[in-house]
Amino acid sequence: MNIRTKTTTRRTVPTTTAKYKTLLGTSSSIVVVVIVVVVVVVVVVVVVVVVVVVVAVVVAAVIVVVVVVVVVVVVVVVVVVAQCNTIVTPAFKKACLSSFHYFIFIACYTEERSIFSTMNSGLYVLSSLPLVEMPHSTVFPM
Repeated sequence: MNIRTKTTTRRTVPTTTAKYKTLLGTSSSIVVVVIVVVVVVVVVVVVVVVVVVVVAVVVAAVIVVVVVVVVVVVVVVVVVVAQCNTIVTPAFKKACLSSFHYFIFIACYTEERSIFSTMNSGLYVLSSLPLVEMPHSTVFPM
């Protein structure tokens, strides 16, 4: 009885590591893995450094803005309180000190200073009021 044995020839397929050759001409999967790992590590380090620098710049900018705003607010409040304390009329002074709003201070300060001016004799006279010319050419305070 003849039994035929079928033999197949195996072809060797080049592996992935054999395709990559180093400068020395050796094909080694370890060298390829090391190169890939080094490239990945360098890219990750660069990305992390860039992110840290950007975050540091943003935080520094926010801190500068907050400090500037706080300084401006403190200066305005100090100036307003100092100017409010120079107001003689108690009602205007109380309104000015109770508000701490700059525009209210300006209104109080200018109203007191423009409506009444103190004369040497201690009398108050109307001053700085806008004048309106009437049709018959008589000037009246408004």
